[in-house]
Amino acid sequence: MGARHIWKKKDIRDHAYVATLSAKISGAVYEAAKECLPVTFRFEKKKVDIGGINRRVRLPDGRYAYYTGPELTPKGPAAKEFGMIFFYNPDGRLRGGLGHYSCHPIFTPAYLRKITGDYAGLFAQAVEKEMGEDCVVGFLQGAMGDQMPLHYCSRYELAREAGKTLAYEFLSASRKRGAKPLKNVAFCSELYRVKGTTQRKRITPIQGIRLGDVGLGLIGGELFYELTPLFEKAVGRNSLLVSVANDELGYLPTRDAFKHPTYEVDGCKKWMGGKAGVGEELIRVCAGLVRKARTEG
Repeated sequence: MGARHIWKKKDIRDHAYVATLSAKISGAVYEAAKECLPVTFRFEKKKVDIGGINRRVRLPDGRYAYYTGPELTPKGPAAKEFGMIFFYNPDGRLRGGLGHYSCHPIFTPAYLRKITGDYAGLFAQAVEKEMGEDCVVGFLQGAMGDQMPLHYCSRYELAREAGKTLAYEFLSASRKRGAKPLKNVAFCSELYRVKGTTQRKRITPIQGIRLGDVGLGLIGGELFYELTPLFEKAVGRNSLLVSVANDELGYLPTRDAFKHPTYEVDGCKKWMGGKAGVGEELIRVCAGLVRKARTEG
């Protein structure tokens, strides 16, 4: 699933629709599980630029500001890596896959009121159109808490271009050889009580998944991109860190970011009572679950 959000102080969600959507997703997974097929798979990471920036901008006086336009120069660490997982039929035909990128899906301006997955959904749509209805492609959002398009909320066409860029790279990479049988699959989950918060009973689900030799870590918040190296150091580069997965903790900044607070840090404190180091805390737990899944698969 890929979706975008708009910024509104008032909660305008249709909760009945959300409940229905959750049920439909669960039902689709249940039905798909009845039709499991043996597959081979392959994993790859590649540098791809879709126009993203780190929106926390360091000012001359040492303070940080949220990027609002060309009067500021974004120079912070920005994600440029595209993770790809491919699943193939026994005859070698692409059956499905997953794309992974770290950037808020907010190219599309809110005033258009489009129901769209923005670049993430358009990426999947483009690949599936090329490969046919039997091919199913999903998208995993990376550590995107401080990552967004340079030209955010500006033009829907930019979302389409970004999606097509990723789709082209995905389709090109899918033709490479080297796929192996997918034999070892394992899932580890924990309902974890967060320590780095002022909320006494803040519990969140955290998951670690093994797909062959690839590790997936899932955390339910908008992780800062600089938490990715910490995760990869713990579990290796053959991995993907997935944010906004199965919970809505809000922003999860790095410890260092708390020294120079911006909108995201203030939001972390407000919405989940977050303290400095909470992001690193959840990464350590998640990495432990990935390592555990690798031993159990």
